[in-house]
Amino acid sequence: MLHLAAAVGVGQSMYEPDYYTGTNNLGTAVLLKLLLQNPVKRLVVASSMSIYGEGLYRSTDGIDLIIDGCERTAEQLKAGIWEHYDGDGNRLAPIPTS
Repeated sequence: MLHLAAAVGVGQSMYEPDYYTGTNNLGTAVLLKLLLQNPVKRLVVASSMSIYGEGLYRSTDGIDLIIDGCERTAEQLKAGIWEHYDGDGNRLAPIPTS
């Protein structure tokens, strides 16, 4: 079984904690209670960057540079630009993050 259902909203969860706590924690508790009556071999619970933050990136221009803390600007989000670029306009490549 895979459990991915949740309410998402990093900013909103700060001023609506009752809604987000109720939805996410109570929703998981209801699922776990049902699993007591209907056991499964494995339950996978995943999270997102809401918990872990943005991952690490490496430059793709031949320089071995690891970049941490990339954030998209409001303008990028409005324009649908999801990739990260360095100051010279080179696309950054995501890399495994510990």
